[in-house]
Amino acid sequence: MPTMRCISFLFLCCLVCPIGCGGPGVVSDCVAASGVVFVDGELAEGVLITLHPIDGGPIVAQGVSGPQGEFVISTHAQGDGASPGSYLLACTWGTYDVASQTYCDCRLGGKYADPQHHPKNDPIAWTLAGDTDNVPKRIELTSDH
Repeated sequence: MPTMRCISFLFLCCLVCPIGCGGPGVVSDCVAASGVVFVDGELAEGVLITLHPIDGGPIVAQGVSGPQGEFVISTHAQGDGASPGSYLLACTWGTYDVASQTYCDCRLGGKYADPQHHPKNDPIAWTLAGDTDNVPKRIELTSDH
């Protein structure tokens, strides 16, 4: 009976479609994470801050400082923060090369690019609590000047 098949097919589509089309939004455990960056005591625009989980998890959170040195960390969506946990920060300041799809760290000489090997073996650490009351991070860097 073709009519019964069509009704059955439509019913099946109604059941499957919400699952196949993404269903409810992605649940995120991110908490707010923001701060300000200084280079040689001056507010610095365009510094890329990347959070490296201390436990060795994937690098998924980062932010770029704005005109007043301010930055907001993003993981899944713009400004959503990062998962609670402890991080080492990598900071690079330069330009993005579209051709090679890489970020040139020409203004800091790469010295903050590897969070394990910062100047004076003093990595920048940041622990984010599981609530939204995280204090904005102040990052102070020095250039090669």
